[in-house]
Amino acid sequence: MATPNGESILRKNAYAAALAKRQKQSAIACRMMLTILKAAHKNFHTKHLGAMFEEYLVGMTLSAEGAPMTIAEIARALNMPRSNAQRGADSLIRFGMCLKTGRTLVINPDYYAERADDDSIVAIQEAIFIAARELAKLDGSGPPGQRIALDRALAQLHSNVVALRALVKRAQ
Repeated sequence: MATPNGESILRKNAYAAALAKRQKQSAIACRMMLTILKAAHKNFHTKHLGAMFEEYLVGMTLSAEGAPMTIAEIARALNMPRSNAQRGADSLIRFGMCLKTGRTLVINPDYYAERADDDSIVAIQEAIFIAARELAKLDGSGPPGQRIALDRALAQLHSNVVALRALVKRAQ
């Protein structure tokens, strides 16, 4: 039979292990998000990354929705004041990422067409694959086949990046 003090030590050890795991998971997620934001920011030369957060949230909401949205709908989706959503949208319109049609905003199709050879999406995919692999290894509960599949996908992504960069170099 365990003593109350022994049970307390076991609980403290279990808590410390759970806390350490949560901190590692958080670090993995934060590295992924920073990589994604930096890759997405590559095309915005007007402001530094920290000054673009409203614009990113508005742009991500429009992209995720895939349909025209009003400022009120964007603000509601983000739980953000309407004035902040408007300011972010105005900046994206000036940059050419969004178009205003009446009271609604849409993603400018030319914005994506002009960036068709941009490899930032590859950096974003790579960040997601790496984070998934690191989280699966940390958890240890994922099936080995899943970890092998993630490693293969990451290796394929690396070879795709090399090929894409070679094509872009030749085109220049």
